[in-house]
Amino acid sequence: MFISVKRHNREKQELLGVSSRLTDALLKSTAQGLFLLDGKDKILPPVSQSLAGLFRRQDFTNVTFEKLLAPIVTAKTLTVARNHIASLLGGATYDAASANPLRDIDVRLTNADGSFDTAHYSFEFDPIFVPNEPRAWLVRVTDITARVQTTRELEDLRGQFHTQGKFCAAYCRWAGHASAASCRRPTRR
Repeated sequence: MFISVKRHNREKQELLGVSSRLTDALLKSTAQGLFLLDGKDKILPPVSQSLAGLFRRQDFTNVTFEKLLAPIVTAKTLTVARNHIASLLGGATYDAASANPLRDIDVRLTNADGSFDTAHYSFEFDPIFVPNEPRAWLVRVTDITARVQTTRELEDLRGQFHTQGKFCAAYCRWAGHASAASCRRPTRR
């Protein structure tokens, strides 16, 4: 069977339309910031809607990765980011992308009233290979502030527990009850 050129073009356009609608739905619904970074360090459109909220800006046209980060990170973090992006754009392998120093960075976001919020963002980079096209990177930005705060709180609680255990042991020794059952650890049978 032969498919007419007209029918073939129509089916191709329908598939492209479905693909475009799925991409738009994904970019509108994801909580992660998603964008493509080209081989010249430029953010390519389209970007996910959540990216605007994460970076508190609306326009990502002609923005480089460095310009995206510069207003919200320290000079030291910006240097680390610059070096990592240079290695990725210079043809780094997937292993270099997985040795990512940008998995947990502190960001300082300016509020409308001039005050600041501190957050923790994680950047992940995945290479995109398309035949006969320059290499690009899919960048995922995730706000990991809640996870970092929970981890810190857990570490604080562990420290408090350890300190209280030392205090109880010292008290038992001081009180002369080092061999008392209340100060011994139960043995398992």
